[in-house]
Amino acid sequence: MLRHCNLPLNIFTDFRGHNMAKYTKQQAISIITDCAVKYKENLDGYQLLFILKDKHKHISSLEVSFNPYNFLHLTGIKLADKTTATDFYERCLNHKLSPDDFSFAPDGTTQLKLEILPQLMVKNISAKMVGDFNGCNPKLYTEKYSDCYQTSITGHCYISPEKI
Repeated sequence: MLRHCNLPLNIFTDFRGHNMAKYTKQQAISIITDCAVKYKENLDGYQLLFILKDKHKHISSLEVSFNPYNFLHLTGIKLADKTTATDFYERCLNHKLSPDDFSFAPDGTTQLKLEILPQLMVKNISAKMVGDFNGCNPKLYTEKYSDCYQTSITGHCYISPEKI
């Protein structure tokens, strides 16, 4: 189980029967504000293009943009006032988020999202090729090369940010 901070956690069971951490609002604020800084450093303003090949060898793609107003969605919280998603992001970056500013989603999705949010903020993206995308087809032209390393636990290949 992921533990972001050293505070004691309550445990609840999700709809699949897995034990999950149940964060308090203070713990949520700690996670969210820390992740906002990492989002700003690693993802804000970037676009990632995922090119996939299925078992039938059909190629599909998905382009994901990371904007300031997307951060709120990643947290899973519900704002208590009429604050915009961009203003919420700025509050997080300035460490001005308070327990009265938000509530948890009643369906438990906030707890699920907070559980994995810190893992999403890092640049350990697995890829075979890194390059600029021309926006029209899945053929990448690149003059950039990235080494990757394999983890001993998962065997997955990760890009080393120092090599980009």
